Amino acid sequence: MIAKTTKLFAILCPSLSGSRVYQLYNYVFEINGVDAAFINFCIVEDKIPFTLENIGNSEIISMLVDPEFSDSIYMLSFFGLKNGFISRVDIKDGSVYPVLSPVRPDFGEEGLLEALRLNFFEWFGFFPNIPDDALKTLKESAPRESILTRSE
Repeated sequence: MIAKTTKLFAILCPSLSGSRVYQLYNYVFEINGVDAAFINFCIVEDKIPFTLENIGNSEIISMLVDPEFSDSIYMLSFFGLKNGFISRVDIKDGSVYPVLSPVRPDFGEEGLLEALRLNFFEWFGFFPNIPDDALKTLKESAPRESILTRSE
């Protein structure tokens, strides 16, 4: 269950069916005993500026950026950039801050695991325990039983 203490994260993506990254993160949050939840935040590309203007008013702490949106003209121009890649957007005190990357984010299996490790460390101060079956969450059609799907 999501409580007032639950830290919220999101992935900004163009397709709900196209990204199950939130399932991977939620599984690893559960395994590591972290009170956090990851959600899909699916929008059409031209709504990126509107979303970024308003996301600062939410409880979301950070948003991963789908590779398809990482160099979107809407994403880059919102932050006053002409080129580059944005891998994550952090939210603090109502403002949004881009996390730049020298390359397009990699949502292949190895790229996702490496990003998971680094993001986890930046968000929580430690590297997560990632179970051997964690990548299976990307292929499952429904979230695994977790604190988000159980009623207590």
